[in-house]
Amino acid sequence: ALSFLFMIVCCGGISQLNGESRSDKLWIPQGTRAQEDESEYTKYFPPATRLTSMLLEAKTGSLLDKASLQAALNLHWEIEAVNTTAENADGKMVDDNLRSLCIMQPGRGHP
Repeated sequence: ALSFLFMIVCCGGISQLNGESRSDKLWIPQGTRAQEDESEYTKYFPPATRLTSMLLEAKTGSLLDKASLQAALNLHWEIEAVNTTAENADGKMVDDNLRSLCIMQPGRGHP
């Protein structure tokens, strides 16, 4: 009977558990430089703009054929060459392409 009572008391603690589902709380140690850096990074690169994926399908044959891979590479180059015009931190209009937006450039809106 005493063992059963002890088991009931221990099981009662399970109701006090809180699950954490936020990845920044799970994987970044709290109160560290990494957490501060992550906050700074998130300010410039919000989560919605970090990852973009595209599903490609071969028109004929396999996607691993040379022609299909060349077409995918050409598409990549076309996307990479897209130019944008945006206002930097100083209020000046700046022309950028996607490659330059991924490279840190102090004075152009990057830390």
